[in-house]
Amino acid sequence: MLTETAAQVNYQMASTCHLRYWHCWSRFACRWWCDMRAGLLRTRITVMQPISGKDVNGAVTQDWAEFGRLWADVRNKSGLETIKADKVTGIVRVSIRVRYNTKLNNAMRVIVNNVIYNIKAVMHDVNSREYTDLICEAVT
Repeated sequence: MLTETAAQVNYQMASTCHLRYWHCWSRFACRWWCDMRAGLLRTRITVMQPISGKDVNGAVTQDWAEFGRLWADVRNKSGLETIKADKVTGIVRVSIRVRYNTKLNNAMRVIVNNVIYNIKAVMHDVNSREYTDLICEAVT
């Protein structure tokens, strides 16, 4: 009969972690430490930022430049139909979770599967600094 030491048991438990890091000595520690797993971020998004320029007549124009491409978890939160200017318009709101990024702001926009969303709010996870949530509305 083989007896295993505590160090051998901890090593075997650590090897079952998806990241195989030393801190994952148990499945509970792995859930706590590795909460922002890459498997949840399965949608590729493009973040656009506004840039100002001048045209040939000297008038100020606003255009969009690519800020970056990120992996994200996109969740449709709500849809709403309203009447504006005697037309029925739909408002689609989504929540987009990306890795922690303090450079994102609500002047930017996001493109997900060829649909453009304006960022309405940016909420950073200031306690653990693992993720940033973007509350967005579809551009109509």
